[in-house]
Amino acid sequence: MKSLLKACNAFEWLLSACCIFLIASMALVTFLNIILRNFFAATLIWGTEYTRYAFVWATMLGGAIIVNRGQMAATTFFVDRMPKRLQFIFGLIVEALVLILSGACLYSGWVMTIGTEAQTLSTIAISKAWVYVSIPIGFATIIVFTIKRIMVMLFPPRVEPLKAGETE
Repeated sequence: MKSLLKACNAFEWLLSACCIFLIASMALVTFLNIILRNFFAATLIWGTEYTRYAFVWATMLGGAIIVNRGQMAATTFFVDRMPKRLQFIFGLIVEALVLILSGACLYSGWVMTIGTEAQTLSTIAISKAWVYVSIPIGFATIIVFTIKRIMVMLFPPRVEPLKAGETE
């Protein structure tokens, strides 16, 4: 179980680094486009398209990070008032639904990716499939992280007590 948690945390770190790069590059390209447009009457022809599709990738990867951290938006008014056992069962049902819906989105995303393989983006000479593949990658990652969350729910990791003088 510890190795699963370490692997998921390392993968989350990689996803976070990718999101930081994508968001920073979106900001840079947008800033450059503003400067070029206002001071030189020119633009980066591919800038808007790059920013749009980098945002799609950042959204899909960021969604997986949120699932791993358990920070999805939720209304817990009724669940918080349930007995602990019922909360646990309800939590498992929710995670199972996330798996089912993510599987459906993964499949649909893959079908869209295959369908756009022969098409190219209008200003960047790459296949549209490179944009659409973010959907199956994002949802496959969500599935992996959801399985980890279910494993942690069913088999909580043991917490080793700290020795005298140790800190976390």
